[in-house]
Order: sequence, then C-alpha cells, then structure tokens
Amino acid sequence: MSVQTPQPPQPPYSAPPTGPGGGYGGNFQPQQQKPQRNTIGLIALIVAVVGFIFACIPGALIMGWILLPIAFVLSIVSFFQTGKRKGMGIAALILSIVGTLVGVIVFFAVVADAFDDAFNEEVTASTPDDEEGEGAEADAGEDADDSEGDAHESAEPAAEEGTISNRHDTRVR
Repeated sequence: MSVQTPQPPQPPYSAPPTGPGGGYGGNFQPQQQKPQRNTIGLIALIVAVVGFIFACIPGALIMGWILLPIAFVLSIVSFFQTGKRKGMGIAALILSIVGTLVGVIVFFAVVADAFDDAFNEEVTASTPDDEEGEGAEADAGEDADDSEGDAHESAEPAAEEGTISNRHDTRVR
C-alpha cells in the first residue's frame, strides 16, 4: 500500500498574506503612471495648424508647403515616444495630410485662374493715326483714300486745343 508521510498540523486560521497590497483586499497591482504630455506631438500639431492656414492662402502657399511636411515628420516621430500620449500626434498627422491636399487644390485653382486670365481676356489696343502711319503708307506705295480718312476723322469728336484726343490714346484697355 502506499506510505503516507505525516503532515504538520495546520492552525485553525491562516495568517494574512504579506505582499504589495498589504495582505488585505486581494492581490493589488501597482498603479500605472498616466502617459505624459507629448511635447513633440504638440509642436507637430501647432506647425500643422499654421501650415494648413498658409496652404489656404494663395499668396502664402509656399509657407504651407514648407510647414506641412515638417509637421508630418514630427507627428510620425511623436508616435514612437514611449509613455507619451498619442492624440496630438494623430491629429497633427491627419491635419498635415489634409492641409497638403488643400494646398494642392489651391495651387491648381490659382494656376487655372492665371491661365484663364492669360489666354481668355480680350485685349484691345488702339494705334495712333498721325503722320507716322500715313507717311509709312505713302512710302510703301499705297495711295490713301481721302474719303475714308475724312469719314474716320468725322466719326471722332474734334479735340479742343490743349487737350489730348481719344484716338491718340495707346493704353491697353
């Protein structure tokens, strides 16, 4: 049969266990520290907000294109800090991506507007009809028709002495 070894007698009650919780109320884990403020994430968020604002302004678009990649890199760096909060880094990352997209849209809108202004605007210019024009025609061997010249001059109001006639205005309108 089997041999049993004698066991020491047990007391009627056991002593409270000693440990991190003091033995009363169960087994407590030490309190974990709250994550600290992520300074790099905060800087990334500020740079992303300023870059986003500059990306929306056509004249300052280049500043947005400089600041938004900086915010993007800083937000990525803020993800790899241990024991730090991640919320500001995530917000900076999202804002830098959206700001870059807005900057591209604003850039194409500005380019399209400049292209439209350059090629679709009607430009009129008037040239003077003075002696220079008539002398050049006479040298080329072309005869000027007096009736056409008189009709052209009568269509414009006569300029008073000391004033400039409208027909001599060469400004682009």
